[in-house]
Amino acid sequence: MQITETDFHIASSVTAFLPGKTYHFIVTNQGKAMHEFMIMPGSAGSMNGMSMGSMDKSALVSLDMIDPGQTQTLEYTFPTSAAGSHLEFACHFPGHYEAGMKLDVVVTTA
Repeated sequence: MQITETDFHIASSVTAFLPGKTYHFIVTNQGKAMHEFMIMPGSAGSMNGMSMGSMDKSALVSLDMIDPGQTQTLEYTFPTSAAGSHLEFACHFPGHYEAGMKLDVVVTTA
């Protein structure tokens, strides 16, 4: 599945996921600034002021330091415990999340 990051937006070809299924994420930074890609709990918006280290620990999975023009990939399986939950794709570099680098996604129950 294709994820596109720009300055400052995240778009995805898929926003609803099944638990227990492995997904192949292809993340491309089409912006001019470096970005990251994180899958975060839906409460990520309330993490203002949290250190990057703490955010990294809260992330379900992340790709750090995606340079402009670069594509990185990862495989991730949403756990069964995530069924019915609302998550976010996000970049939490300073000011990026606040500028709109977030996308609500859901892990469906069936």
